[in-house]
Amino acid sequence: MQTPLPRPHENSSPQRLSRAEQMTFGRVAVLAVSANLLAACGGDTDDLQVAVDRLNGGPASSRLRESVEAGGGVSFCRITPQPDRAERLQLTVVMRDGGWYQATLDPEQDEKLQTENVTTGENYAQRFGREHQAELRMTGRACTVSVTDGAVSLN
Repeated sequence: MQTPLPRPHENSSPQRLSRAEQMTFGRVAVLAVSANLLAACGGDTDDLQVAVDRLNGGPASSRLRESVEAGGGVSFCRITPQPDRAERLQLTVVMRDGGWYQATLDPEQDEKLQTENVTTGENYAQRFGREHQAELRMTGRACTVSVTDGAVSLN
């Protein structure tokens, strides 16, 4: 007569996830939340491109070009949902010298983005904290900025 095998939950200790498995699950969760945020604010690829097109070629892109030139080039460029307005997006560009440029992008807006929708400053890390830049890197969409005309393109 054979002895029946114990069921998986009997006489066994619970399995703990390894650190690598925990980090993998964390990354998947962050990506899922980011995708949902972008979709919730109209941030699918078409809306992102429309918002970027509203910036490019207008006064705000000229100001971006000047900021990039003065700041020694781009260190970081990201488009994320705007924290206080779910229907809008925020472009954040950090220059090599620590200067920064932020613009509110609205896919619903019909005209070119004006400089009134732009904020600039110095020493991004001191103003917002290094953690903020790390958070931005995990959400939204990476972008690049042309040094010749200040045009933004999605990566």
